[in-house]
Amino acid sequence: MGSVAYPALQLSHLNPTDVNSLDSKAEIQLYIGAYDEAISNCERILAMKPDFLSAKSILAQTFVQQGKYSKAMQMFNDYLQFASPPKFRSKGHTDKANVYFLAGDLQNAANAIRQALEQDSSNVAALWLKARILLRSGDRDALSKTMEVLDQALLALGGLDDRWFWYHLQGEVAARDLDFEKAIASFQNAIDLSPWDRSFYTVALADAYVLAGQV
Repeated sequence: MGSVAYPALQLSHLNPTDVNSLDSKAEIQLYIGAYDEAISNCERILAMKPDFLSAKSILAQTFVQQGKYSKAMQMFNDYLQFASPPKFRSKGHTDKANVYFLAGDLQNAANAIRQALEQDSSNVAALWLKARILLRSGDRDALSKTMEVLDQALLALGGLDDRWFWYHLQGEVAARDLDFEKAIASFQNAIDLSPWDRSFYTVALADAYVLAGQV
């Protein structure tokens, strides 16, 4: 299969010590599944600039995609040691919560989300994950309230950016209620907004079709 030429992937050839172009390259490699390459470029960045937060985040996310949760958690902890602005710290705690969530540790996931929202109460990724935790734990009253807060946070942002979080959550709730038609429509709405991690939402849509018996 031929490779796709992404413009950002060519930037580092112009200046191999430009951490910003290497960071852009690593981010794209993460999203297209070129994990070894993403790791290599993040390590190059951190060798030159140990406090470069974006590279730490991309490296940790790459470990998450590889199922290396322990290594991901170590990197997110390292990220938090360097992060000082509240929004950055909120992101770090949210990312840690996601690792706990993927590992099935809902209690630690909930604790990490609480820390994330203490740093930034309008963090839509944190609110989305909090709602997913509540859905998984079966607390429908708290879930409903969190969904309202998430909706208000998204409205405050304006436009459709990050609205895929809402549609994905709506789809998960519908799937849990066995309303697969609504789940399919919601996941498709999320995909139509062109989220960065399109594969995550595509997998959710495929799972909904399987559950609906439409394969």
